[in-house]
Amino acid sequence: MLLLRRDLERTTETTSDVALGIDKQTKVKESLYIKKDKQPAVRIKNKKNISEYLTDKKGFAEYIENKSFLFLNEKKAREIVEYYNQL
Repeated sequence: MLLLRRDLERTTETTSDVALGIDKQTKVKESLYIKKDKQPAVRIKNKKNISEYLTDKKGFAEYIENKSFLFLNEKKAREIVEYYNQL
């Protein structure tokens, strides 16, 4: 199961974008987690984290090693988890 956590983070900027109604002192920080079976959710930051955590299905190590991406976002993580679940 893929989990997404969004946190608001305060910054030191003092300007605001009144037209959009956004206070530039706040920033949304997203963290991705994977939960497997009854184990606690584990935060994933990169390809290495995923390959270390999801090691129990045959063929997944080759898939993740051949997958090329510069950074891990929600879309990529979802794609990887869906493939893992199909195995």
